[in-house]
Amino acid sequence: MADPTIQRRNRANKRRGATWEISLTDFFRNRGHAAERLPKMGRLDQGDIAVQDTYGTILIEAKDAKAMSLRSWLAEAEEEAANYVAVRPGVRREDVQAVVIVKDREEPIERAIVVMRLSEYLTLPAVEAAT
Repeated sequence: MADPTIQRRNRANKRRGATWEISLTDFFRNRGHAAERLPKMGRLDQGDIAVQDTYGTILIEAKDAKAMSLRSWLAEAEEEAANYVAVRPGVRREDVQAVVIVKDREEPIERAIVVMRLSEYLTLPAVEAAT
């Protein structure tokens, strides 16, 4: 039988994560961006939030955690970007930027931490145009 303390903590973590995803989605929508929370699909998960713009999709892995685990979070975001593209005919991986947005518990939402690989960053249209 599972430890009830661990079960309570896991439920609380899931609630905290879902609340963060909803807050981020609302944050983008309130600024005029087309943002949608994506359904959870286990190992075929496609990210937490997709933000569409004229250049493509920003696929967000939203994290609300005490400890940073950037390498594994980025790997998760990249795998989920591949899953996202796999079920959308005509969408190319280079048009989907995988990012991790980490809640800074001491700051307002606009001060969240955004992390992405340099290779992803260089494919952003504004950066690509400047280089």
